[in-house]
Amino acid sequence: MKAILQAEQISKTYQTKTARHEALRPTTLRVHEGEFVSIMGPSGAGKSTLLNLLSTIDQPTDGSILINGADVTAMKEKQLARFRREQLGFIFQDFNLLDTMTVRENIALPLSLANVDKKMILERVDRVARQLGIYDLLDKRPVELSGGQKQRTAAARAIIHDPSLILADEPTGALDSKSATGLLEAMQSLNNEGATILMVTHDPMTASYAERILFVKDGELFKEVHRFGSQKEFFEQIMEVQRELGGAVRELV
Repeated sequence: MKAILQAEQISKTYQTKTARHEALRPTTLRVHEGEFVSIMGPSGAGKSTLLNLLSTIDQPTDGSILINGADVTAMKEKQLARFRREQLGFIFQDFNLLDTMTVRENIALPLSLANVDKKMILERVDRVARQLGIYDLLDKRPVELSGGQKQRTAAARAIIHDPSLILADEPTGALDSKSATGLLEAMQSLNNEGATILMVTHDPMTASYAERILFVKDGELFKEVHRFGSQKEFFEQIMEVQRELGGAVRELV
C-alpha cells in the first residue's frame, strides 16, 4: 500500500538562553493511502508538536517528512504554501469560516484561489456538500448554522480540492455529542471512499472512529493500537491504554 505520509526520525528541540527543551524525540511513522489514523497523548506529551511538523506548520530540527512523495522539509516557504493549498486539507476546532460568505462560497474558496473553472467549482461543491449532508445549506451564511453544520462546512472546504492528506485538529472539540457523532460518521464515510485522514483528539470516543491510534508520551511514540472487532471493543482497547498511561490521557488538550 502506498505511503502518503512518511516521517523519518523527525525531532524538535527548542533552545532558549538558559535551557534546551526536547519537545519531540526522534520519531518515525507512516500513514498509508486510505488510512484513518488518530494521535492521542497527555498534555505536554508532544502530540501537538508532532501534528505541527506533519502538517508543515513547523519545521523539524532533524529528520525528513515526505507527503505523497514530496520532501516538505526541503521546501522553501513559497513552495510550502502552494503545496499546502494543493495537497493538504485542514479541519480545525474553530471552523475558520468567513461570515461574509455563503456556505457555497466558503467551500469553494480553495478552488477559487486556484483559479479553477467556475463550472467545475460548482460541480465539486455540489458533490462534497451532498457527501457531507449540507447540500440544503449552500445558500446560508455561517451565522445561520449550528456548530455541527459549520464543522461539516469546514470539512467540505478541506476536501474540495481532493487533497492527498486531511489533517484534523480536535475536530469535535467545539461540538455537542450529536453534532460530533454526525461529523465523525461523515469523516468515516469519506475515509471509506478513499480519503486519508490524520486526526489529533483528546476524546477516546472520537478516536474510536479511526482504524489506528498512535499514543504519544514524553516526546515519543509510546504505543500503537489497531482496530479489532466492533467500535465498542476498540473503545475499550483505547481505555486500556489510557490506564497504562496512568490516567494522564484524560487530561488531553
